[in-house]
Amino acid sequence: MGRNRAVNTPDQWKNTIQSFIEYCEETQSLPTDYELMRYAGMSAATLNRYTSAQGNYIKYSPGSESLKKYREHCFISKALEARNPAASLFALKQEKNGGWTDVQQVKQDSTIKIQIDGVGGESAFK
Repeated sequence: MGRNRAVNTPDQWKNTIQSFIEYCEETQSLPTDYELMRYAGMSAATLNRYTSAQGNYIKYSPGSESLKKYREHCFISKALEARNPAASLFALKQEKNGGWTDVQQVKQDSTIKIQIDGVGGESAFK
């Protein structure tokens, strides 16, 4: 038998994230996974389950999304304030900090159907 969940409901997770964001603003600390684990008293594996939003944890996604947006805001703000923003931009690109990319990713899964009428029809291709 395993231990009880650190957070039992999606609303509780959302409240945990919101209070963590307020904590980061008060202490001016970066909203890293380490800080969140320390704040919420959970392990890296437990945090990964909540933030991955897969399986039984899919309903915890809204709280995780607000954390991702806040992290992006913090790192972009630091990049704009810094003389050399490379460190902040590099941090943004880490998977744990949102996996931000500076390349547009376009999903191309279109299907083209060609209908040939006229001489030979389909039999011309057999």
